[in-house]
Amino acid sequence: MTSGKGPGKRTGAGGARGARPARTASGARKVSQSRPRPGTKPKAKSKKPPKSSARKWIKRSVIGVIILFVIAPILGFMTAYVLVDVPEPDQLVSKQVSNIYAADGSTEIARIVPPEGNRVQVNIDQIPPSLQSAVVAAEDREFTPTVVSPCLVSRVQRWAS
Repeated sequence: MTSGKGPGKRTGAGGARGARPARTASGARKVSQSRPRPGTKPKAKSKKPPKSSARKWIKRSVIGVIILFVIAPILGFMTAYVLVDVPEPDQLVSKQVSNIYAADGSTEIARIVPPEGNRVQVNIDQIPPSLQSAVVAAEDREFTPTVVSPCLVSRVQRWAS
């Protein structure tokens, strides 16, 4: 800081000409924060504009959506996986009743209730391939036990063109 009374004249802590600079309790001279120390470069001011509140709001919204739709389901699945015990297939055997209906679908002909249940577990090797195909065909009308399905070939041809 220079005074207006002469070139190169500096004022001290009191602002009067010729006053001594302020000292700390240990006797060291206080350095003004407004001017850099000799031999050091002044700090460059940041050229970044301050973030607007709209940017902060958008950033927080994106983070919230990521947490809500990605992280929360993953944590929920992991928690359920750890806490829920999946039973073995042998434990799932239940005593179920077999109802036999007439061709009209509403008239009940018989109801079979065996005391030990009516389910017997067998390996897939013990079931004939024709019965396996019949069960799948009962569930899926478009099922054909051939290697190449004409419907699938036509879908692929339409997709490729």
